[in-house]
Amino acid sequence: FIMTVLKNSLLFKNLSIRTIISEIPDYLLLILYVYTAGHKIIAPQEFTDSLLKSPLIPLDKLDWVFYGVPIVELLIVVLLLIKKTNIFAHYLSIFLLVVFCLYIYILNNHSIYNGCGCGGIFSQFSLGTHLLINSVFVIISSLKVIFDVQTIKNDM
Repeated sequence: FIMTVLKNSLLFKNLSIRTIISEIPDYLLLILYVYTAGHKIIAPQEFTDSLLKSPLIPLDKLDWVFYGVPIVELLIVVLLLIKKTNIFAHYLSIFLLVVFCLYIYILNNHSIYNGCGCGGIFSQFSLGTHLLINSVFVIISSLKVIFDVQTIKNDM
């Protein structure tokens, strides 16, 4: 039913089901990374405060994390928009999300500080919800990579 609605909608009118399935993960990741990077840029003090509370990040590496995380998030956004680098963006996203899941898990289970630097709506989530959301995005990106690799093999 959902696929019929999507196929008949104006947005997807001239697209195949294969194209729709292939592009939905891109849009979901675009929303995620534009939101998270944007929040870090718009509310830098909130991000800085959470980094300063983290016992896992040495003080001499805070600037690298403070600038590096939103830069990598925005890099993923750009790579997602370029057809030739789209799959690499998903690999990079998987890596970033897995590292972040490990960071959040260790931080919340082996530290006095329970939290993350995501900010915005994500700062309201419990550890379990946060890990679940990140895991869902890891699965989405993984399925996208598998789907596109399989599509390339079938087209050969």
